[in-house]
Amino acid sequence: MNLKRTLGVVVASCILSACGGGGGSDGGSAPSPSPTPTQYSVTTSVGTGGSVSPQSATVESGGTATFTISADQGYQISSVEGCNGTLSDGSYTTGQITANCVVTIAFAQSDSTSTDSQPPTASILFPAPVTRTSSNTLIVRGTARDAGSVKSVRVNGVEATLTRSSAVSLQNSMSIHRYVPDPLANGTGGGSDEDSEDEVEWEAEISVPDDDDSTVVVETEDDSGNVEEVADTVEIKNRAVPVSFTIDAENRKLMGQLWQLPSDDGWYNPLVIWGLDDDSYEILSTPADYPYCGMLMLDSSRRQVICPELFDGHLKLTALNLDSSAHTVLLGKSLELDPAEWQFAHVTDAKLSADYTSIYLMLTYFSVASYDDNKVVIFRYDFADNSLNLLVDGYTPSGVKLAARSFDLTESGIVAIKYRTAEEIADEGRLILIDYAGTDVTDLTEPVELALDKVDIDGATSTAYMAGYYGIAKADLTDGSHQVLSLESDEKLFNVNQLASLAHDAAASRLLVGDSAYGYIFAVDTETGERTEFAANGVGSGKHLLAIRAIELDEDAQTAYVLDDGGSEEGILAVVDLNTGNREEIARLPTCRYFAQDLVLDKSAGRIFAVFEHEIFEVTLADGLVRPLISSGGGSCGGSYTFSGGSLDVSGSRLLLTETSTDSILALDLASATISSVYSGGEIDVPVDVEPDPNSGLMYVLSQANGALYSYDQSSNELSLLLDECIEDHGRNALDPNIGNIHGMDVDPNNPWIWISGDYLMKFDLEANSCAVMPWKYYGYGLGNNISILDAEAAADGRLFGTKFNNVIQIDFESGEIVTISR
Repeated sequence: MNLKRTLGVVVASCILSACGGGGGSDGGSAPSPSPTPTQYSVTTSVGTGGSVSPQSATVESGGTATFTISADQGYQISSVEGCNGTLSDGSYTTGQITANCVVTIAFAQSDSTSTDSQPPTASILFPAPVTRTSSNTLIVRGTARDAGSVKSVRVNGVEATLTRSSAVSLQNSMSIHRYVPDPLANGTGGGSDEDSEDEVEWEAEISVPDDDDSTVVVETEDDSGNVEEVADTVEIKNRAVPVSFTIDAENRKLMGQLWQLPSDDGWYNPLVIWGLDDDSYEILSTPADYPYCGMLMLDSSRRQVICPELFDGHLKLTALNLDSSAHTVLLGKSLELDPAEWQFAHVTDAKLSADYTSIYLMLTYFSVASYDDNKVVIFRYDFADNSLNLLVDGYTPSGVKLAARSFDLTESGIVAIKYRTAEEIADEGRLILIDYAGTDVTDLTEPVELALDKVDIDGATSTAYMAGYYGIAKADLTDGSHQVLSLESDEKLFNVNQLASLAHDAAASRLLVGDSAYGYIFAVDTETGERTEFAANGVGSGKHLLAIRAIELDEDAQTAYVLDDGGSEEGILAVVDLNTGNREEIARLPTCRYFAQDLVLDKSAGRIFAVFEHEIFEVTLADGLVRPLISSGGGSCGGSYTFSGGSLDVSGSRLLLTETSTDSILALDLASATISSVYSGGEIDVPVDVEPDPNSGLMYVLSQANGALYSYDQSSNELSLLLDECIEDHGRNALDPNIGNIHGMDVDPNNPWIWISGDYLMKFDLEANSCAVMPWKYYGYGLGNNISILDAEAAADGRLFGTKFNNVIQIDFESGEIVTISR
């Protein structure tokens, strides 16, 4: 029996009806006849291997006809031509018919020695293979290919939407006849220009669990029933690390709180419990109205955590039951601050007594007059009678001014870190003991010059552990001696920028240090001082970066170069693996704490240029050798230029630079390291970036002060306005300097687009002369939101990468979704 696949028949024609009617004159004149419509014949010519239905059609002028084409078993449609038609899924629809015409259909014999036994392959293009998100949903996009026809793509069980190209393939009516560049290695997919494959783009939105890390799994199926259960995967890092925490030593748990995680009902501030020994992870939900607390206290005797809050001069203590999640306000009291004397007050530390009877709170009152007039106050809250008692009000009764912001409790009193005052400049970093009556202060150690900020006491050994911005130390409280465990200047991987917590884990002989800027907890060996990672809100291994302001892609190596100017006296150039998120430091750049402005890759010469405000460095990629091209020099900071952006002009062997003090485009000759002027004028007020267009020979210039994009023709010295308006979600012009700042731009390698980064991310289509702003999205914990993208660069496969402070991100412009791919 001759088996056929028939898809149905649709014949479209225009049928016109003539209607007579109406009265006449008394003379009875006859009505004029309606004109006869012009009709044309559409016939078919069918080769061996299939059939068509209908075989012909009669169509009135201007109408169309549709034919259904069926291939016999062992054959496939090879080509369909004639009558200016289009083929879609086995149906061929003519264009408007204005003359007799013929549709010619050819079939080709399928390879009888093989059958389609392989399932479709798939590549995930968004997000990257290892990704961190703080959202509870995620857009997943990619491509799938099959020798036959892709029937279905499922992402974690969610059916994806498939999109095929509108182009017609001559060998397979279901395939896409176009070239697709090889993507950066992500999964199993790759580029091909073969016509024999079916290729689809797919998209799905999936739920992301908030209680642990997870995996995205893509499953594919073709029309022959072949299924690939794991066609591609993405590892989702969703464990959130509370950098402010307390330790439950008895149960070997670390406990902290997260700020604003998404839920089906809105946003909440859950508790996280992390195993100190087994890496276990648990999220405890909190009521929607439970506040976020940066200094939780664990009350094991009552199975509760207690949060101190101070807002608008009102001090509050709130307890949350760990079993029922019920919360109770223990204390609510106005401090009755005199606005003529105090701007505001802040809780700097809080500790629960060892017998669970009292809470000690240290507050700083900020003076209206000056910093030196600030006042430190210590309160004690007693559970028994629900009372708040003032222990120290700025000075002890003996007249000693209290200057401290962090403390811990011992049997003999309150041990605090003294900070510098106008009266006692040399005493910063000294440990002091305040008796529990608040009557006297005693010095315990000499000053420890590490810019100390946190202290934790091991009562069993009378040892104080201290963390500061210059290092980690410990002190013997019995004799006042101290020992530096590790210096910040010696540490290359785990540094301090914004101390959030310090806790002594005696059982593991380590300190745990939380840093809110880097988003991690690192461990310090209490004997050797060695630092290791305990947990991090990151992706990948290697040096954690702080302020990543520029990115350059190397697609062949599947890496990105990033420039970080934060957290140290030196800038850091690092390379990031786009598939793992791992980071490797290439070089440290001796800047005067200048802001990084741009990175410019010269791959053919094996070098990269780091542009800072007043300095430019050339770095050899093979060995990390640093050569200053433009430097402040002389050991002093400052310089003749104020750079803001740059790009490589390959044809001229020069760097093009934007310079804001003179509103100029400059050229740095790479052979002689000399600078010349290309263009200067107030028309490009505060230029922040320049990009050459190798096709047109034009330069594109971005002006921050004008909120405008220009093209510049160097041959005619003509400057032309291209864009000064790009409307965001709320109807505002995102280019307006009063709405947001713009930082840089990138010319898309495959499309006539210019990407503009800054407070908003914008895409300007040069051909359509249209501009779009990425939809705004809020994430809460982690990335916060999708604005303030410092730099963005598009890859040849259509993926878009960028930087957002200490995150290297991937961007899905249409949905507004961003994810961290390295941190």
